[in-house]
Amino acid sequence: MVALTHSPVPPDPLRDGPPTTPELARHVVTLATAAAGTPHGGLAMATPHDTDDLLVASTTLASVALGLPPGPGPDDLADGLVVVRDTSLDGRWPTWSTTMVGLGVRSVLLAPVRTTHRPPGTLAVHAERTDAFSETEVAAFGEVAALASSAVAVALDRDGLHRAVAARRLIGIGIGMLVERYDLSVERAFGVLVRHSQHLNLKLRDVARHLVESGELPEHPPDLGDGPAALT
Repeated sequence: MVALTHSPVPPDPLRDGPPTTPELARHVVTLATAAAGTPHGGLAMATPHDTDDLLVASTTLASVALGLPPGPGPDDLADGLVVVRDTSLDGRWPTWSTTMVGLGVRSVLLAPVRTTHRPPGTLAVHAERTDAFSETEVAAFGEVAALASSAVAVALDRDGLHRAVAARRLIGIGIGMLVERYDLSVERAFGVLVRHSQHLNLKLRDVARHLVESGELPEHPPDLGDGPAALT
């Protein structure tokens, strides 16, 4: 899991392109805590594309609180916001509530961050006093969560596209290396990568990455033998 603590340092104005997904998540947390009037907040979600899960928190307290099981889950967030006015009195998730009280967290707002990927993430803010959030702050937090769903969905789709393009580029370079080194056709070179992928239970892009970075195919390929003929 990628654990990030929010920093108020602004983005680099000289850098081209949109913010990265972690940067976007930090912006969302900043907006959520401002809307709810508390310094403690965070966003956690599982990410697709075989990447680390995302956890962004504005404070250490928020980071710890956001990772506590077994609290409100996807079913609890299916209808939108969950409002906990007093963790010492809320009996819906007794173990979670008791642990929250021990951390000094007395009020919590949680909202789903829905994307095309499942399960949804969670945006949460925490306060150290009971009944800390006014109706106006609850509504503002809900609006931030709704905007976060749209923004994070776009960012994750963009990340997936970038990874797909990068993977295709790696595979293309790997094929080119095999074609040049062993005088293979493009189709036979691609077949070599596929066989290694299947035999070693590695993703095709990882086989290609190993070849590009090390100059060699991964160890123990099938029927490697001696010389290029065994590769084909």
